[in-house]
Amino acid sequence: MIDDSLQSARRRLNSKSAALLAITAMTLALAALVFTLSFDAQRQLILEIGVKPEFAWMAPVALDITTTAALLGLTVLADDEEYHSARVYCRAFAVATVLLSVAGNGYHAFGLANVRLDQTAAGIDVGYNPQPAKVAAFIATIAPLLFLALMHLFTIMLRAIVNERARYLRVVSEHLQREKESAERSTTVDDQSHAPTDVLPDGYNELAAPNLEPQPTIAPTAYSFDPDEEAGEMSAPGHDALPAAIASELEAVHELHTPAATTRNGYDQTESGLQAFLVSCNLRPQEKEVAALLLERPDLTYAQVAGMLPDEPVESTVCRRWHRFKDAAMDEGFDIPPLPRMPFTAATAADTDEFSDNREVLPV
Repeated sequence: MIDDSLQSARRRLNSKSAALLAITAMTLALAALVFTLSFDAQRQLILEIGVKPEFAWMAPVALDITTTAALLGLTVLADDEEYHSARVYCRAFAVATVLLSVAGNGYHAFGLANVRLDQTAAGIDVGYNPQPAKVAAFIATIAPLLFLALMHLFTIMLRAIVNERARYLRVVSEHLQREKESAERSTTVDDQSHAPTDVLPDGYNELAAPNLEPQPTIAPTAYSFDPDEEAGEMSAPGHDALPAAIASELEAVHELHTPAATTRNGYDQTESGLQAFLVSCNLRPQEKEVAALLLERPDLTYAQVAGMLPDEPVESTVCRRWHRFKDAAMDEGFDIPPLPRMPFTAATAADTDEFSDNREVLPV
């Protein structure tokens, strides 16, 4: 039965995920509005520098595409500490493109407001009451600045989701550890309750005095050892000594298959070393979640692991995620053990192209 801490962690993760989805929808809606407003302002500026009208749309579209690409790169790299410099570049790139849009909108509104004020002063009806140039420039920059602020909020929420998933995974690991310890204790109690008891013979009296009469002893038999005779037996036909070449070859094979004490990057060939590799390896958070669960409980099936994950993937997806971690660990130099051999079903193996034909299909 899932305890309260696991249920609470799952509720927190689901609530933050729902909030992230809502913020994502709002960010996309605001981006569409801002891009539309900026498109009109940027297009007017491009026309004023002499670009042909049929080509004037290219400049604002290019600026919007650049901003979108920078935001996508920032979103993809939001949870990868290994690409910190790339994430900083994407953030700076996105901010720079938004500030370009802010500058273009403000400059266009400032110049247009001066023109409309001059027309109003000359007695021309422009259809509205024009505002001062500085006020018009400020109002034109509000939408791009709001989009920049909302984009920053989106990255903060994405980081919160990553931390919450890590916290949820830690709670799941602790829950599995408690279940494992409880199962081991129950198994020990069952073994003790079913242990065979000594059956006393009929007529045995526990209060009777023990028999203190000395028991007869058996004298040891002495055997003589003749080194010449032993050597003769070893040199007799059918008892040929192992050739030195074969012995050296066996030693070389033994050394070849003896696992190293550490891996390529210095991780110990222990469970703690494998856990340290899991934390620092370059894998997606979903693959690390599956690996952490299966390292903690190798007896779990892929279907059981799928039911414990927040995104509830299918069994074949869990299998693929596990084998990506397993391949990375074996490339690092980990042997088996400490890397456990995970069972998988024939249906899972058929859906996964990472299994070779010489691997044994074990029942789950």
